[in-house]
Amino acid sequence: ASELRFETLPCVFPAESTLLEGLDHICSRAIELVRSGTRVLLLSDRNASEAMLPIPMAMATGAVHQALVAAGLRTLTGLAVEAGDCRDLHHAAVLIGYGAGAVCPWLMLETAMSLAPAGTEPATAEYKMLKALDAGLAKIMSKMGISVVDSYRGAHLFDILGLHSSVVERCF
Repeated sequence: ASELRFETLPCVFPAESTLLEGLDHICSRAIELVRSGTRVLLLSDRNASEAMLPIPMAMATGAVHQALVAAGLRTLTGLAVEAGDCRDLHHAAVLIGYGAGAVCPWLMLETAMSLAPAGTEPATAEYKMLKALDAGLAKIMSKMGISVVDSYRGAHLFDILGLHSSVVERCF
């Protein structure tokens, strides 16, 4: 039986570096990982710190997706995202729209569990949050005439306002 090779790609960059250098690094690393056989790539900002700053996950997802498309490798791997900056339904929709096949809004889920009323199972709070996200995504997609996530993923259905064209071309 063959296994799908899974790798985590930290989406952080050194504080003394630039965001552009961080994007360059994660894109080249993603290409390297997929060429070496990775079939599920998890983009994660969980290890962010003062020394290692998080790359905004929408930028990271879009840039990695675009880099893999340009390298002719995008169909070889699935992209999953662990995003601490995913705090609402629309951010989750943006992550999917720019290429993520799965989104784990880890900080939002941990917050929901920590704020659960006394006597409530933390898993119940997490379940309710995920159920609300699922229902909200279905509503967003249905308003656009889309009925399945596969048609929404990587569709680039958003207008970009206020970002330089070089950023838009690179990430979105």
